[in-house]
Amino acid sequence: MTTKIGRLAKVAISDTDSSYTDIGKITSASLSFAHDIADETNNDSGGYKEAQYADSQASLDLSFKYDSADSGQAELLTGHAAKSKKWVRFRPDETAGELEYRFQATIDDATVDTETGSVEDGSATISSTGTVTKATQT
Repeated sequence: MTTKIGRLAKVAISDTDSSYTDIGKITSASLSFAHDIADETNNDSGGYKEAQYADSQASLDLSFKYDSADSGQAELLTGHAAKSKKWVRFRPDETAGELEYRFQATIDDATVDTETGSVEDGSATISSTGTVTKATQT
């Protein structure tokens, strides 16, 4: 696996799994994967806990410099306010042959933070609501 230095992921959003709009001015993006663990301890467990993997989910944490003219940020914030599911595309490196992840998601929280004399910051947490598709970019 190649280590990339100095590159920032591209994140895009859409109402459908096509025609994505880039979310601009991203300062950090972190995609994580988690599994719920189902307890299946029973009388035959011999005093030890037993467990198995259950549901899986991806979570995407974004930070960005807020820009009211950015259509991707607008779609993200509007989608959160409307409680609508969106499609998300995450590209760690936007180069043909590299990986991309796509999934339908809920926008769990979205924030625009203002402070006197500073640039407005934004952030969002996005959670998958179904299968996460991993593909090679063309």
